[in-house]
Amino acid sequence: LIKSKELISNGVVAVTDKMLINATVIFSLIDNVDNVIFAFDDGRGVYSFPFNRDLLNDLFDKDLREYSSSIKVFKEEFIPMLERKDWSSLRIPTDSNESTVSINPEIGNKVEEKLEIIMSSPRDSSSPAAYIKAHQDEYEDIIKMGDDALEYMLSLFESGEEKGLKAHIMMELCIEILEDRNNVEEGSYNSPEEWYAKLSPYTATKLPPFSFTSQDKIEQMVYPALIEEYSNNKKINKSNENNKDDVVNIVAPHIFGTYELEKENELKIFATVYDSEFKLYEKKLIQEGAGVIPVAIVYTKNDDGTYKFKKIIRAMDGSYFQKSIEKFCEPRDDIARAMMKHYGDYGDIIELMKKNTINYLKMNGFDGVSLKRYNGELIPLT
Repeated sequence: LIKSKELISNGVVAVTDKMLINATVIFSLIDNVDNVIFAFDDGRGVYSFPFNRDLLNDLFDKDLREYSSSIKVFKEEFIPMLERKDWSSLRIPTDSNESTVSINPEIGNKVEEKLEIIMSSPRDSSSPAAYIKAHQDEYEDIIKMGDDALEYMLSLFESGEEKGLKAHIMMELCIEILEDRNNVEEGSYNSPEEWYAKLSPYTATKLPPFSFTSQDKIEQMVYPALIEEYSNNKKINKSNENNKDDVVNIVAPHIFGTYELEKENELKIFATVYDSEFKLYEKKLIQEGAGVIPVAIVYTKNDDGTYKFKKIIRAMDGSYFQKSIEKFCEPRDDIARAMMKHYGDYGDIIELMKKNTINYLKMNGFDGVSLKRYNGELIPLT
């Protein structure tokens, strides 16, 4: 039983690297242990949760018992590896209804430091907005901490100890971090406590991948290549997140033409691609990121006349933008010029994106969905 005010604050248990190392060593040395239970006492109650063998086996991509196969492996390989290990991406579930486990032991202290500064002035004002305005940098610093800060502040609301100015400022911070996950309508509450009592954050809907069917032979080659390319990028960019299936990539290409390189046995397809990531909360579709870029999609021609996808060549940024387009379009200078002209006015692929998005929603049974624009306006789609 561990007693430490530094480890427990307002029902939040901060997991340290030392705890994780100790649990991992136990799983390595003791063959028949599947859970290591840590218990914490903050003077008001005891908080407990288990470290699971499978969780740590997955983190190391190996059965931990293999590291105790010999003294040499254990001392010279395993222990140094534990000391170098970055544990920050590990999320530890808890079965306790009384506590929340945080992998970042410093997040609470950082939030409290920033909140203290925000509440320091102006003393002559009773408006939370005035305090926020006076310390916008500290306010933004907490928002940048994201869900770690959110979980900490929500735990303070759960404890019921925070009132007054601090509660009002935390509520504003939580609302900003939650964004479209906030289910409590503005004006439906009179206090932070009432807001928190009504809070039941929306979770993003699991979304199937985007698909496209066409009778056009070139579109039959372009869409699968783009879908595969951008889906792979999503997996890479979101490799540290728990959920990768709550985001869908939808693509909309303007196809300019093709060129076959007989000597290289290759086919190039030239297009400008509008790619966007979407999340769905209840009936609200959120556009999380988007980009428009000219590309050359390269296929290798097989002996039987069929084609195999090889790669996508993207236009380069900055001063190399036009030159890179001219290079991958060679010798089709006409297509390079058309690409550059189209890049100044690509309203057609914006409309195509809307069409493809509506078709995707209908095909997957998402009715009554509206797209939230960047200015907050909702545009009905289905």
